[in-house]
Amino acid sequence: MGTILLDDVVTDRSYTDNSPTDGRTYSYYVEATNAAGTSGPSVEVTARPLPAPPAAAPESLVAHWTKTRNGNAITLKWSPVPGAIGYVIYRTTGPGKAFAWPANFLTALVESTYIDKGATEKNTPVKGLDNTVDYSYQVTAVNAAGISPPAIVSVAGQ
Repeated sequence: MGTILLDDVVTDRSYTDNSPTDGRTYSYYVEATNAAGTSGPSVEVTARPLPAPPAAAPESLVAHWTKTRNGNAITLKWSPVPGAIGYVIYRTTGPGKAFAWPANFLTALVESTYIDKGATEKNTPVKGLDNTVDYSYQVTAVNAAGISPPAIVSVAGQ
């Protein structure tokens, strides 16, 4: 760790460092200087600057039925969101229903494609998704500072 001089001519009693947004912890202290010399350092303070939360919902969200070896599935795809480190997906049955935590939480992932395979457990009587049911999905982008507005898509049963 080293010391970086951020500003050598601050006459106010406050200073804002807008440069880091990487989520690492930074330590700061102040020294006063005049013609007689420089004081010792102030008490250290720490800050953890965060990036801005993703500003836009995932764009170009599309969903369609697909077949897998475990039955019917729905594939979701969207454009990556700048500043996002991951995505959170919720699922409900039927159009226009509210998405609630934790009841409708489906998964969190890093990729911008997801295949909802439904039930895939060994003892499940019917594997996959029920293709007679309408499904709705909500996708939000996330990073350490927060979440984006949601993107929503519905897929009608076949």
